Amino acid sequence: MKVPRAICFDAGNTLIDATTAPVEAYHRSAIKLGAESHSSEQLWSVMGPKMRQLFEERAQLAGPSSDAIERQFWTELLEHIIEHFKPCHNLSLAAWLSDLVDWFGSSKAWQPYKDTLPTLETLKNKGTRLALISNWDSSLENILNELQLSKYFEVIHISAQIGWRKPSPKIFEETLKALQLQPEEVCHVGDNIADDIYGAQNCGIEALFLDRWNYGEHVPATRIKTLSEIITIYDYS
Repeated sequence: MKVPRAICFDAGNTLIDATTAPVEAYHRSAIKLGAESHSSEQLWSVMGPKMRQLFEERAQLAGPSSDAIERQFWTELLEHIIEHFKPCHNLSLAAWLSDLVDWFGSSKAWQPYKDTLPTLETLKNKGTRLALISNWDSSLENILNELQLSKYFEVIHISAQIGWRKPSPKIFEETLKALQLQPEEVCHVGDNIADDIYGAQNCGIEALFLDRWNYGEHVPATRIKTLSEIITIYDYS
């Protein structure tokens, strides 16, 4: 395959992974703030289905983004838990939200995948321009800096700062404009079919589907299981 002039990457579940399972972070925070004794498994029985529902609803959104909009996910999830999970009935929504925003907005909550740094380093050394497009609040900027990832990217577009979230064409168009490239000169890599694959393809951008967990879904895009495969599928010789 022809080497693109620039490669764009998603962030969460593509370049970086949570250092602890989200339910463990929610559980630890709830206990710290005075929730009644319960296990993370019990919490997940209420949290899990609601989280999946919210993710599915968000997959249909291609609209505006801001810190408030991006954090609405947490607000709705916590409201549901407090209402439907008795050990958390006594928790303050504001206090719990603040504690989780502090945790997930810190680099302590995130770590690069093992293939992230080697792949970015190789692509950079081969002269490929790199960009990042992520649906996230503004905290991602600090996370990337602390994880020493920002230096690899010529363009970093975070939805809350750009004002639009994937799969909106507007955030992809803004990235193309910043790179001063045409869609056919760019590739986008991500793990979310709606946001990353269809979002990019609808703008004429080639997409690579990063399938780390072998979902086996039919996706009309080249499938890779590791970032390192990017080096092999393009003709860098």
